[in-house]
Amino acid sequence: MRHPITQRIREKDFAGEIYVAGVVHEECFEGVAAREISKNVRPDYVVIGEASQLNLKIGQRGRAEIVIATFGKPYHSANPEKGINAVYKMAKVIGAIRTLVPTHHPVLGDGILELTDIKSAPYPGASVVPEYCRATYDRRLLVGETKESVLEPINGLLEKLMAEDPELKVKASYAVGRERCHTGNEIEGSASSRAGYMTRMTTLFRLFIQS
Repeated sequence: MRHPITQRIREKDFAGEIYVAGVVHEECFEGVAAREISKNVRPDYVVIGEASQLNLKIGQRGRAEIVIATFGKPYHSANPEKGINAVYKMAKVIGAIRTLVPTHHPVLGDGILELTDIKSAPYPGASVVPEYCRATYDRRLLVGETKESVLEPINGLLEKLMAEDPELKVKASYAVGRERCHTGNEIEGSASSRAGYMTRMTTLFRLFIQS
């Protein structure tokens, strides 16, 4: 059965080409496969099929997965004062990060920075003061932000915390993942995708909403 949008496209004369792309690992590995498509096709405009209650949306925040890691000193938990508990250090860092004021866009909203998971090592602890703790944050990106500008306020805060606490060792970075496709091929890269926002409607978008 022919989709109504496909029918409308066939009835119009476009001064260009239209590509329909299926992207793998969109949820767990956002942005990596889509970037490869963009490199090859180099589109002027992109229409993304997302849930919008059939409303036309002209922008979407991007996303980056940011990792905060603290490093401690392992020791037997019977003598914790001889070690440095990386989880306690992370607790301090998490509290400080919550004080950061998010960036803002008048249409897309806030550049949210939300904690999504925490892991420590060794795990299980087995009576050992944890020497490592990793916290993952979901950062929603706004138009004009770069990888450097997103990490800048976080790194500034971490530097301040380390200056106040000589035992604190912490760093921020972008998560790097590796996923296997159904073909057996592996894709690898940092989990991030840029935001997009249209300041005016285009001929391509108008096609889909004309009566």
